[in-house]
Amino acid sequence: MIVGLENEVSQPPAVFNAMAVAVRKALDQAGFTQVKIHMPDAPYMIQGTQRALDLRKDPAAWRAVDYSATHEYDFQEYMANPDMYDARMKAMHEAADGKPYLATEICFNDPHYQELSYRIAFQAAQLYHKNLTILDAEALLYCWTILDVEQPSFAGSRALIAPDRTKGWVPVPSSFELRVLGAYSRHILKGMKRVGVTASDPNLLTTAFAGNGNETLVMVNRGTTAQKITIDGASHPWAEMERTGLEEVNQVSAVPDQVVVKPGEIVVLSTIKAE
Repeated sequence: MIVGLENEVSQPPAVFNAMAVAVRKALDQAGFTQVKIHMPDAPYMIQGTQRALDLRKDPAAWRAVDYSATHEYDFQEYMANPDMYDARMKAMHEAADGKPYLATEICFNDPHYQELSYRIAFQAAQLYHKNLTILDAEALLYCWTILDVEQPSFAGSRALIAPDRTKGWVPVPSSFELRVLGAYSRHILKGMKRVGVTASDPNLLTTAFAGNGNETLVMVNRGTTAQKITIDGASHPWAEMERTGLEEVNQVSAVPDQVVVKPGEIVVLSTIKAE
């Protein structure tokens, strides 16, 4: 279990530092010694970086915090060129000084991007990749998981699922965001660790995970041409392939002799069969 100190509230550094020490003390006294604490998360990464630096100025407060954390709403400033966001992520990674990182809120709430658009969801895929490779994030948390709304477009970028009032309020995907996050979750299980992987084309974003005898490779093609894939270094035969795109909803199949990742597509190869 992880307790967060604050959610987007702006306080003087001395207050945040005192809160970290007080919460740790109270948890320990109540017998919750195994409960972890994440730093007060800011709405923007650039602010979160400063909060981490302020916490580090107080050794007792920094010791009390187990996780670095921040929301990532400022990524929306870089939708046209996501790689420009790398500098902020690298600064956060450096400020965290070895503390494991939690992406406590990922969401598109700018009115310009609040719509049912696969292109917007695909930008989230790039953000997931960057979180995993630059910040070595231990959690990717989308906001919101479920949201009941009057205007469908509001949930198009703000939520993963929404109750369908016309069919007994059963939750259904509210956008393309659920399928994209699914590409990063359905074949990556607890106990697996991220391992090194490189691609010859910078427009093919790759992350790999291994553990407990399993391996998973996630490939995101942000280029304009299809990529024919040759893989070296896998230790086990792949059990299945999953395609996610504008038309494919986490579509599972056998692994073909030639794997091709189309533009705007996410392809996952794994030894794990999705349930």
